[in-house]
Amino acid sequence: HGDLCYEHDRLNKGNPYEGSARVPLLIRYPETLKASVYNEPVGTVDITPTLLGLIGSRPQIEFSGRDLSNHFQHSPQGKKEEMVFLRNSGTQAVWVAAVDSRYKLVLSVSDRPWLFDQKEDPDELLNFYQRPNTRAVTKKLALGLVEYSEKTGDPFLENPKILDSLKQCIN
Repeated sequence: HGDLCYEHDRLNKGNPYEGSARVPLLIRYPETLKASVYNEPVGTVDITPTLLGLIGSRPQIEFSGRDLSNHFQHSPQGKKEEMVFLRNSGTQAVWVAAVDSRYKLVLSVSDRPWLFDQKEDPDELLNFYQRPNTRAVTKKLALGLVEYSEKTGDPFLENPKILDSLKQCIN
C-alpha cells in the first residue's frame, strides 16, 4: 500500500489517490465481532475510539475520531452516510479531501478541484467536477469540509487557494 509505483505519475505516499490513501482496516476480535465488511470510509483518527468502544471503555477525554464499534457489532439501520477527511502530511497545505463511500473531493493548492467517482472511475483517471449531475455531491462534500474545519480548526483549510476552491464548490 501507498507507494503508487508511478501510478498517476507519482511515487511514494502522500497523495489523495486510492493507491496511496486507502488502507484496508482489519479487526479480529472473535469474542465480540462476527466476520463482516464495513464499506464506509474510516480514518486513522477513528481507530482508537473504535477499539476502546469494542472493549467497553468509555474514556473521559473526547477524541477527534468516531467510535464505530456499534456499527461493527450491530450494523445499525438508517445510519447516515459517513464522510472522512484527508490531508497531506506535514505542516504546509498541499491538498485536503472529503471522502464518502463513492466520491472523493480533492482541493489542492496547485490545481482546480477534483471530484473522483469510485463507482464510475475506480482508477481515478477522470475529473467529475462540474460534470452534469455532480453539483449536489460536490456541495455536500465541500460543506463536510467546512464542518470539519469549524470543528477541528485545521489550518490547511485556511490556505487561500484551498479556501477559494472550497468556496467555488459551495456556490
